Amino acid sequence: MLSGLVYLPSWKGEFLWDDINALPASEIVQDPSGWLKAWVAPPRSHPDYFPLTTNTFWLEWRLFGENPFGYRVVNTLLHGLAAVALYSLLIQLGLPGAAWAAAIFALHPVNVESVAWISERKNVLSMLFGILSFAWFMRWQGNRSAGSYQASLLIFVAALASKASVVALPLVFLAFLWWRDRRLDRRDIRGVVPFVLTSLFFGLMVVHFQHSRAVGQWDIEMPGWLSRIGGAGVVYWHYVFSTFWPVNLMTIYPRSLSDPAQAWQVALSLGTVICGSLALFSKNIAVRTVGFAMVATALLLAPVLGFVKMSFMRYALVSDHLQQVALPVLISSAICGVAALVRDRKATNPMQRAWIGLPIAASLCLFVLSWHRAGLHASNEAMWRDSLAKNPNSSHAHNFLGSILAARKNFSDAERHFLEAARLDPGNPEPPTNYAFTLMDRGRDAEAIQAFQKVVESGTPYAGAFLGLSEAYTKTLNMMKATEVLVDGARRFPDSMTLNASAAGSLLAAGNPSEALGFLEQCRRLDPDNRSLQTDIAETRRRADQVQGEGSP
Repeated sequence: MLSGLVYLPSWKGEFLWDDINALPASEIVQDPSGWLKAWVAPPRSHPDYFPLTTNTFWLEWRLFGENPFGYRVVNTLLHGLAAVALYSLLIQLGLPGAAWAAAIFALHPVNVESVAWISERKNVLSMLFGILSFAWFMRWQGNRSAGSYQASLLIFVAALASKASVVALPLVFLAFLWWRDRRLDRRDIRGVVPFVLTSLFFGLMVVHFQHSRAVGQWDIEMPGWLSRIGGAGVVYWHYVFSTFWPVNLMTIYPRSLSDPAQAWQVALSLGTVICGSLALFSKNIAVRTVGFAMVATALLLAPVLGFVKMSFMRYALVSDHLQQVALPVLISSAICGVAALVRDRKATNPMQRAWIGLPIAASLCLFVLSWHRAGLHASNEAMWRDSLAKNPNSSHAHNFLGSILAARKNFSDAERHFLEAARLDPGNPEPPTNYAFTLMDRGRDAEAIQAFQKVVESGTPYAGAFLGLSEAYTKTLNMMKATEVLVDGARRFPDSMTLNASAAGSLLAAGNPSEALGFLEQCRRLDPDNRSLQTDIAETRRRADQVQGEGSP
């Protein structure tokens, strides 16, 4: 109910950012057998491994098609179910303040990016299954039933198959048991082993997909390990702070870390680990609660603290959707901990009223903040303008907003944003390529050719620049140069299906089927199940043989 109300402003919104790639332009979602391929053979166009999430999109595409409304409603329902599951778990554990903790989680604005951004379905789905897996594991703790254990493990697999961000959840199981009992039974440790092995499998799959597909051509420079350790502490406390003070949230945050790391950053990281660990082993329940919250949060956030390369690092080192996995731990620890203190100290009536008033006030504030942020996530333009208002030095936000304005034929403003993006990030070939496309759309073909050529000859060539340069030459009827550019681009980017197919098509049009055949064969290697491609290869081979025969004496 609460989550449905707070996300109403986003329900009639459009596809955001990479929602297009996740749904209307998704090869695997369109494929009738895509639900199976998502598990066993995702095509190269599929950048990450979250098969269960992909299955939900595959099914919903057949229900909602290109209407974003249905997907947004489903995301909201899943988030509401996660809040209900959290409430049920806290009641099961006998923790006070369960209703308030669940309500504040449901209303928290950090969730908006995951719920209102359709392609982040993977977050809300893994969150729901992660909470349910925790609940069944704790139920197994009480009854030692094989059914409870198997249910927890199966649901955990579903969580990992939705998004592998929950890989550290088995260690959170153990941390919670230590918090509760100050001891770990051997059966508990043995019990998490299958969970850890499952996490290892999905974690390695995601690392493989990230490095071989999602990161792709982008050269994301990673700092040294000392800088990564220092940066992890800064990122960690950014997430903790935004949990308890969720204002000034944005889509792309500034990159505020330094390399080499400063001494205070390393000290912050090491101090956090030491303090959290010592607190978890304290005999005092209040101190131990703080320790559990710190340790469990660090475990859940470990994959996104900057130790390993991730595709989103192109844009920022932190993001609300990366934080969501740890949100229930921090909120539940804080709310339930305070509720327990009030209960155990037999507070007077004024204190009881203050305790009730505090979460009510917090819920109202969070509702307003989330309502506003949900409205921003109904529109790409509103989202990027908000991001630029808060982070005007984001080259990516300038580039994205410029693309929106160019699509609306607002070329002068689009060019201004593209040029500013290129100035802020001179190593990124996308903004100058988009600027060149804008010049071509305005009929300034000679200037566009020069702009595309500059990107093609730069130290970081970009597949889109080759396509654009070829298109510009085609517009000026220089077909030979257009073909040369596509051939050069396909050779530089052998994994680009578009460039290889375009090079083949251009060579065929130029009457050179023999050379075109090589690029079509590369397309087949990239997409071996494409039947129409196999037909094109057969026809091109026939034409090549015919040309060769005509040229024979």
